[in-house]
Amino acid sequence: MVADDVMVTLIDRRMTKAGFEEYLRWIDNDLRTWPEDRQRVVFYSLMSVSDFGPGQRKQLAKLLNRYRHKLKTITSGYALVTPSAIGRGLLTAVFWLAPPGYPTHICASPEEGFLWLAQYSKNPDVEAWIAGYERCRREFTELEQVSA
Repeated sequence: MVADDVMVTLIDRRMTKAGFEEYLRWIDNDLRTWPEDRQRVVFYSLMSVSDFGPGQRKQLAKLLNRYRHKLKTITSGYALVTPSAIGRGLLTAVFWLAPPGYPTHICASPEEGFLWLAQYSKNPDVEAWIAGYERCRREFTELEQVSA
């Protein structure tokens, strides 16, 4: 979370099977507990090509389908950012299996993603969002270095 109405997720290709299972549990808990009367924008950063296979895409699609109505209610906009055309294709495949009921934008830069999301936020602060994203990304990189 970068701000009260912005959910940020960073995903890296080094996600293990156990990491993917934890990711699914995290999403399930987040969607189960997020208040239905609070909208937010969602920003996903695929920092490199992910190794999600067809089985993992189906698992994710099944989970998102379970919360389909709630996602439509709480998500005012969704941006996926990745420099990879393969990463953008991955999300397209997931959305084919579970089409979202909210505006989406797939792009190559965080700045473009946050600028696009600003139109769907009640409290847009693109500069603060980018600063928070950069902070999260640094922390993520530090954690990866420690565990390597």
